[in-house]
Amino acid sequence: MKTVSGSYTKDLNVVDFSFQIPSAWEELEAHQYALMVELKTFSKADKYTIAVSMLTALFGTKNYHVLLNLPDEQKFQYIALTNFIVETPLPVKNFFPKLKINKKECFAPSERLTELTFGEWCFAYQAWDYYRNYNDKQSLNELIAILYRPAAVDPDAYDNTGDIREAFNENLIEKRAKGVNAIEHRLKLAVYGWFTAAITAQMAGRPTAFPSSEPVEENNTATADPQSIFTIFRELLGPKWGTTNILRNENAGFVLDGLEEQRIAYKESLKSAGL
Repeated sequence: MKTVSGSYTKDLNVVDFSFQIPSAWEELEAHQYALMVELKTFSKADKYTIAVSMLTALFGTKNYHVLLNLPDEQKFQYIALTNFIVETPLPVKNFFPKLKINKKECFAPSERLTELTFGEWCFAYQAWDYYRNYNDKQSLNELIAILYRPAAVDPDAYDNTGDIREAFNENLIEKRAKGVNAIEHRLKLAVYGWFTAAITAQMAGRPTAFPSSEPVEENNTATADPQSIFTIFRELLGPKWGTTNILRNENAGFVLDGLEEQRIAYKESLKSAGL
């Protein structure tokens, strides 16, 4: 947190102020995070207007009167306080671990997606990638419908293994995505921001499995068709992982680690053969 202090003049009186504001993504409150992510998507808006909007969100409603009474030159000086929003990447942090979908409380997986099955991972990746490339709202709804599901396990049960969500079923995605449509757009963007950070970290840790992955930007406007993740799914079928049903229920991290090892070994075999 950063302390902001100073004074302004109101009705010929000098008013002193001092308060703290967030200085990193992790220090934001959930509603602030959602607003910041949304503001970052307004690429065609005037930069100064966006910066002042971000500054207003940082000050918060309790301190809005300070910003309102500051002269323009002082506001301009404070804009530097928003630099971390523009210059630092989104953290792997989910500010909205629970969402109401079709009047049911639905839960997200852990922030680093450690418990996703490979089948769930593939469908989530595909929806995320399509929204990233085409800004397709239905794909964003589907991503949230895949990740957020009602609880099937008591969080306090002794045999709780960490993932309390009901089992993933791709046949329910379309139906649940309709319920996601009612969620405020900035909250959807907040989920997208977290998932982008999480999945980018996963891919960065497996550079051979994802050789074409590049740093993801929130406003990517790529025009090429995204490569289907299911090509990787088909590639993995065989002696090591078995049938489709077995593979889809394996832990995604284990499978992706296996893919990384498999592709490294393949590259080394090509080198040994002089190819």
